[in-house]
Amino acid sequence: MEWAVRELPWSSNERDEARLRRECAEILEELAADASEEEAKEALEPIVSEACQEIEQRQARKLREAQKANLIREGAAEVSHYLWRLKQDGEISPEEYLDSDFRAELEDAVREELESELSGEETTKEVASLTHEIIDDELE
Repeated sequence: MEWAVRELPWSSNERDEARLRRECAEILEELAADASEEEAKEALEPIVSEACQEIEQRQARKLREAQKANLIREGAAEVSHYLWRLKQDGEISPEEYLDSDFRAELEDAVREELESELSGEETTKEVASLTHEIIDDELE
């Protein structure tokens, strides 16, 4: 059974190990008393694989959530850069560019929209482009 626990990914926790031990014990109880170690490992392999897959999926989900939060921060930061460009192009006035309430409203709109749109797998360039679209829509 220790073999099964050693097979778990590094991101596993005590709860994962306890669950795997419990499930392995149930499977081993059903095996014939004279089953070989190889037969035992073969019987445990599917449950070990399933546990590893669940842990890896959980870790991937956590990474995507962290990446999504980072991309949302980048999108909010892009608001200032894009407003500067719009001011340079004459699309907004210098007063609008300097208006902190206006900027805060746009940042909030960007955060809200990105929160609902992003999966966490987008590139920084894609987020910047989406941020520009959101701002353009807000300015219309």
